[in-house]
Amino acid sequence: MMKIYNKTAAFGTILIIYESRPDVTVEAGGIAFKSGNKILLKGGKESLQSNLKIVSLWHQSLQDNEVSTDWVEYLNYNREETQAFLEKPTQRVDLIVPRGGENLIAFTKKHASCPVIVSGMEITLSMSILKPI
Repeated sequence: MMKIYNKTAAFGTILIIYESRPDVTVEAGGIAFKSGNKILLKGGKESLQSNLKIVSLWHQSLQDNEVSTDWVEYLNYNREETQAFLEKPTQRVDLIVPRGGENLIAFTKKHASCPVIVSGMEITLSMSILKPI
């Protein structure tokens, strides 16, 4: 007999690469932190100032609660720097989730050096674990 149950398991460091959607900065940071994952955020240049402000608010909240600000990091890279980071990350990246159109997804998949999850509507950071009883 097998018992099936859900268990949240951290992936490690997740890079979310997305277009100009500051709402992703808020949502991804919260989901990743709650599930025990470090989050690297790379948003589009059109929303840079909004994204930097949101990340500064994340950092302030983490500091206010005596938690390391390393949990949420914004990568302020141009296209060439982003490509270089995808191909040879300068820090650990365990998983990449592109959030955007076909071009962004294709760019990410082409240059990524670690697993990429393409998601249409949501990110699920839990896994079903099968365990014999």
